[in-house]
Amino acid sequence: MLHLAGFHPMRWSGSRAEFVVTRIPLIQVLSANGRPEVSARAATVQPECESRVAAERDRKTVHDKLRDERFE
Repeated sequence: MLHLAGFHPMRWSGSRAEFVVTRIPLIQVLSANGRPEVSARAATVQPECESRVAAERDRKTVHDKLRDERFE
């Protein structure tokens, strides 16, 4: 079974969202897999992964804004 957790790093440096974005092409490869259960699961995981990337980017934007406002 294809799990979304496997596409999110336990450790990374820099932007977590940018790191996870590099995993999306791997999901796309699985979408083209000849086994229907694999391609169906990949089709479900990709939007979930993209949604998490967007949420992480939003979280980082809010965090950065709050950090920057503290210095004003």
